[in-house]
Amino acid sequence: MVAFHKPDYLRSTEEINSVGQHNPHWTRTEILLALDLYFRIGVQSATPPEVVALSEFLNQLPIHERSNDKFRNPNGVNFKLSNFRSVDPGHPGRGSSNLSKLDRSIFLEFHNRSTDLQRLVAAIRSEFAQGRIPELPESEEVQLATTEGELLLRRHLVRERNGKVVRAKKNQVKELTGRLACEICDLDFSERYGETGEGFIECHHLVPLAGAGPRETKTADLALMCANCHRMVHRMKPFGDLDKLRKVLRSKT
Repeated sequence: MVAFHKPDYLRSTEEINSVGQHNPHWTRTEILLALDLYFRIGVQSATPPEVVALSEFLNQLPIHERSNDKFRNPNGVNFKLSNFRSVDPGHPGRGSSNLSKLDRSIFLEFHNRSTDLQRLVAAIRSEFAQGRIPELPESEEVQLATTEGELLLRRHLVRERNGKVVRAKKNQVKELTGRLACEICDLDFSERYGETGEGFIECHHLVPLAGAGPRETKTADLALMCANCHRMVHRMKPFGDLDKLRKVLRSKT
């Protein structure tokens, strides 16, 4: 009997990899890049140059250490695209059924938001070109807000959410005031929620990041806020008018 060998693009990641040399799971950043490609070219029987280019780009990202010579190779990228087709309403019953929960979640998140996805992917590529590409957490990291007619793309990347400067801001405020309170409504999470809220507060960037360009964030560029005030200040026109939001709150008390 002649053995039937499936082409690589129909095989699972485990089948493609050598025994004991499994590639790491795809991260959110990698899946976003692959989904953007899927929306642009779909799944093709041959390996198009776009797939090869994405494979090369994924191999350059400082997210994983390469586990073997098949790490994110074109066959693996093709297989990932096939995963998306299995949940694409335009291709019912087709594609690989071996998709992960994260594949499905991200597809459902963006299947009607391809333009938003393109903006996010462009931001990821821009950050990489400048030598900055931290991994995005698995929760949604894109928030879109309309500010004077402009689409503000806020990403949890180094320039926006530099953990070191955020910690420095919190330490600075705690040392000066003895507490971490919202600069708009004065909510202190530790006072409200006890131990669960200890040390918790969000940081707001006073300079709109979409127009700031590459720059070093300083503690003076940040304001501590509770989640509610943080959301509201992003809805203010002009953008980020903290005094205006304080006056709104005072008028309601």
